[in-house]
Amino acid sequence: RLLAEEFVEPDDQPGTRVERYYGVDDGRLDAAVLDADDAVVAALEAERINNDRGEAIPADFDKMAACDPAEAWWLVKTRGDGHQVLRALNDPPDGESRVPRTYSENMAPREYRLDTPGLTEVLPFEYARDTLLNADGPG
Repeated sequence: RLLAEEFVEPDDQPGTRVERYYGVDDGRLDAAVLDADDAVVAALEAERINNDRGEAIPADFDKMAACDPAEAWWLVKTRGDGHQVLRALNDPPDGESRVPRTYSENMAPREYRLDTPGLTEVLPFEYARDTLLNADGPG
C-alpha cells in the first residue's frame, strides 16, 4: 500500500503497479513498483534482523541495485534495526562497502542522506505506517 501511494497513485507517478515478491535474476525483491514496460522504478526490502544479517543484507542490497530503481526503500522494525542495516552495508564480510558511511545511533533512519541504487531510504515500520500512509488510501 505504501508503494502504491507513493509511486502509482495519482496517475502522474512513474509506476503502474506494485508486485510483491517480484522475481529478479538473483532471487526476488520483497516488493517492486513496475512501470508500463515492466522496469523496476522502486523497490522495497522488509528487513528482519537475524543472525545472517552480515551476508543477507548486502545480498538484498545487490539484488535491488541490479534493478537500478529510482528509489530503494528498506523497511525495518526499529530505529536500531535501521542502524544495523547501515552498518552491514558499510562494513560487509566481503569487504565491498555498499554505502559510503554510517550515522550516529541518535539519528533517526528516515534522516539518513543516502542515494545509492540499492538504498535511498530506511524507514522504521511505525513511522511509515503512522506518518506516510494515507489513512484513506487503498486497502
